[in-house]
Order: sequence, then C-alpha cells, then structure tokens
Amino acid sequence: MATHALAIVGKLKDSNEGVRQAAMKALAKLPAEAFAADAPAIVGRLEDSNSGVRHAAVKTPAKLPDDAFADHAEAIVGMLEGEQESQFSATDDYKLDVKLLLTEALRRRRGA
Repeated sequence: MATHALAIVGKLKDSNEGVRQAAMKALAKLPAEAFAADAPAIVGRLEDSNSGVRHAAVKTPAKLPDDAFADHAEAIVGMLEGEQESQFSATDDYKLDVKLLLTEALRRRRGA
C-alpha cells in the first residue's frame, strides 16, 4: 500500500467527499514516511468542507516525522484552535482527537 501513497494523496482532492475520506483513512494506515512529502495536502484536509473528511484527517498529521510536522505546526494550530469550539457538530471522541493533535502541534512547535 505504501507504494501507492502518491495515488492515494491525489484522491484527497477528489470532488466526492467519500473518496477523500477513504483516502485519508488509507493514509492513516501507512507508515508516515510514505506520505511525509505530501504533508501540505494532508494538513489541508483539516479544513475540508465535509466533517467526515475532517474527522478522518485529524489523526494523520500527528504521525508525520517531527521535521514535516514542525513545518506545518503553525497551520495546524490555526486550523484546530477554532475547531476546538467547533461550529460543526462533533462527537466527543473527535473533539478529544482534535485537542490531542492541537496539543501535539503546540508541543512540537515549542520544541518540547
């Protein structure tokens, strides 16, 4: 599956939210090295118009290697700060995942 990471990342821009969600879930199962070069596309799904895609996206960025994650920590913090008090209906598990990712982004941004 890792050999297909580039094709899966390409599906993150599909017009069908089900395809985007499935692509994000597939990426989450891969080793981070397989998709680290595509971090901007993955982080960008945190702002997807579809809540299912955002929910699928919230666990993947934390898997990125420190250097790739650090490059996007500011963007992740900015995206997720508003999401904590989500204007979207969200499950408690999702809100916890968002808070955990935000905490990880802040930790890595500070170099802790």
